[in-house]
Amino acid sequence: YENKVIGWIRVSRSISPTVDTLKKIKIIIFITTPLFIFFATLSSLFLARRALAPIDSVTKTASEIEKGDLSRRIKIPIANDEIGRLARTFNKMIARLEDTFNREKRFTSDASHELRTPITIISAKAEAALTKSKKIEDYRKALKVIIRETKRVSFLLSQLLLLARSDEGKSILNIEKIDLKMIIESIIIEMNDKAKQKNIRLSLTSEQNLVIKADQTFIIMLFLNIIENSIKYNKKGGLINICFYKEDNNAKVIIEDNGIGISDENLIHVFDRFYRVSESRSDKGSGLGLSIVKEIVETHKGQIKIDSKLGKGTKFEVSLPVNL
Repeated sequence: YENKVIGWIRVSRSISPTVDTLKKIKIIIFITTPLFIFFATLSSLFLARRALAPIDSVTKTASEIEKGDLSRRIKIPIANDEIGRLARTFNKMIARLEDTFNREKRFTSDASHELRTPITIISAKAEAALTKSKKIEDYRKALKVIIRETKRVSFLLSQLLLLARSDEGKSILNIEKIDLKMIIESIIIEMNDKAKQKNIRLSLTSEQNLVIKADQTFIIMLFLNIIENSIKYNKKGGLINICFYKEDNNAKVIIEDNGIGISDENLIHVFDRFYRVSESRSDKGSGLGLSIVKEIVETHKGQIKIDSKLGKGTKFEVSLPVNL
């Protein structure tokens, strides 16, 4: 029988169970697929809402801030993800804006107060002079007061203008070579009469000349304010020692007195605008002198430090780049 067909065998099996199984799977798919899509949609909405909740919070907070409430802050999520970093950055930005607006309001209020006093005096003296006839000497006294207060207003306005330009970044420096020794010596000569009124000795211990590149007008204003401040708040018979030297590429100027000093609680505010140390409130200064000093130093890319002990004296240390 080799290589010959002698018959056929046909084997078959019923596919009914398989068909039934496929029908059941089809039914299950038809039933579960909509349910899966439904629950997947719900889960997606839940997760999306949860993920976008911080952004919604940012939007709501921004709307409240737009209405003028700068005290509002975003609740920062625990996770340190993109949303968390965005919330922190937003809060820092709002904090800075709030601080800027508060300082602006305080500055405006203080400026109004400072200007109101001399203007009131000028108005009162002028009205008093016009009410009835007076002696020539009385008119002279009234005019002297009016001139004095007018100069005070003019000086205050010039200080405010300088600070306003500095805030806007519009300070224009006229850079030239200046000799620090000549500048400080001229200021000492100018302030000598005021120092003698309190028997205060001004001492310049540095003999060498030190030339730097800076704005001469601003540098004169800088050291004039510091030295005048040291005289104003020094005791009778006090001493103000001034020295300067070159350190690396910087000019260091130290102005030290043995005056009334400043307490630690007041020391951190001495460069604030319109701030007056409580121990010296009897003085009629504008409270802008040291603020201007700091602005001038920073405009020249320098640094200023102050160290003071109550009852022992104050030391200013100014560092200015030799080549600006």
